[in-house]
Amino acid sequence: MPKLILIDADFTLLDVERDFALRPGVTQTLARLKAQANGPHIAIVTNQGGPACRTAGWDWSAKYPDLPEIETRYNTLAADLDLPLYLSLAYITSQGDVLLPPGVTPDDPRANPAWRWPAAGLFIQAMRDFGIRRPGEVLLVTTQDKAKCAARSLRIPVADGQPWFNQPARPVSKPAPRRLTPLRAPF
Repeated sequence: MPKLILIDADFTLLDVERDFALRPGVTQTLARLKAQANGPHIAIVTNQGGPACRTAGWDWSAKYPDLPEIETRYNTLAADLDLPLYLSLAYITSQGDVLLPPGVTPDDPRANPAWRWPAAGLFIQAMRDFGIRRPGEVLLVTTQDKAKCAARSLRIPVADGQPWFNQPARPVSKPAPRRLTPLRAPF
């Protein structure tokens, strides 16, 4: 069992195609994990470069959410699930420029480009905050390829988010009854 489980928000916790509703199995799985004695720490991780793109002035910029919408959505998610939130707001262009939403200053941890996947700074910060020193003691649950690459760069194990949350509770297995087969007489 990992000591820290980091769970990606979009497409893993939230069904982006269904108005950001919680995906099936999330509430039940989190309740089981939280109920375990000496269970793992759990936190939400997410990259949200949309607000920075919204103000970039591109032809398609208006389709992205603004900063208040993002902050409300993910802070509400974290509060509803009673989990800490690690949120990156930086967006890195193909030329390597870092874009930030208006009102987010470079000293805000969410503006740190090292937190933006495929960099792994978001995971490193969570490990520090929870006192985890070995990446093998962390599990990332995600559906996002860039998040998987970031985790693998640190050797953090990765689980695919959709099947991970839809696993049925594992019943305690009872040993199968032994059946004795009579031996044939040697004559």
